[in-house]
Amino acid sequence: MKTYSITPPDTSSNGIIYNSPHSGRYLPEEFVNRFDGQPIKLHQSGDSRMDEVISGTTSAGSHLFKNLYGRIYVDTNRDVRELDPHCLKDSPRSIKFIKSEKVVRGFGVIPMRTFDGQDIYPEKSLSYETARARLDQVYQPVHAALGELLDKARSDHGYYLLVDCHSMPSYKFINSRLQASNQADVVIGNNFDKSCYPNISRFVADHFEAEGLAVRFNAPYAGGYNTVHYGQPNYHKHAIQIELNRSLYLNEEDLTLHQGFEELKDSMTSLSRKLDCEIRNLL
Repeated sequence: MKTYSITPPDTSSNGIIYNSPHSGRYLPEEFVNRFDGQPIKLHQSGDSRMDEVISGTTSAGSHLFKNLYGRIYVDTNRDVRELDPHCLKDSPRSIKFIKSEKVVRGFGVIPMRTFDGQDIYPEKSLSYETARARLDQVYQPVHAALGELLDKARSDHGYYLLVDCHSMPSYKFINSRLQASNQADVVIGNNFDKSCYPNISRFVADHFEAEGLAVRFNAPYAGGYNTVHYGQPNYHKHAIQIELNRSLYLNEEDLTLHQGFEELKDSMTSLSRKLDCEIRNLL
């Protein structure tokens, strides 16, 4: 099973790559069968259909990179060391794991819980060898290919811009007591202006605000591993994370698209065309 796909641009290319790391649908049958819960929860823990939302970006000279494995199986938007050894039935002491806030919550490179907190591996049923094999199979090939694509873009164009695309669950879906009016439609993460030039972030925000969407910067999502790792603007390596409220395009209970999908897809395609025209000026 291939772990990722790369769709080349329909027209002459620019140095912009749109990435959907959390919309993969493939989960091994054995993994699904061992989960003691409703299988849809495994998919609700990812950014369902986000790859379809950004599928029009190739019409504007950009490459489209997407993961094919489900985020709940391996989360490639984490450092490979973000793994909780206390959740494994064995772990070598020689490895220096990273105990990040996400790991503590159960959302490390191999998630230990579903979005709503259900344990995926009760009683430490996952061994370190199994975890390492999974990372070798999925995580490493994804980053090798993504890194190569970004390096080629920078070599060909003198820069790259990684647009890491995600969707966030709505407050209503997470907890009906939360006030939906307090949640943004779009959260732009730029690692607090350290992963790309601030004017790129402002340009993206202006696009969404012109369409009547509420935009916030870096709260609650400042950018995951991809944004931080690949975003080095001093070296003409830019990365920005876009989080879209999932309720804008999806029925979150059954993961079917609703009437807002085409509008949001058109918006992302329009953004890609604007960036294609303006990226040199923004740099």
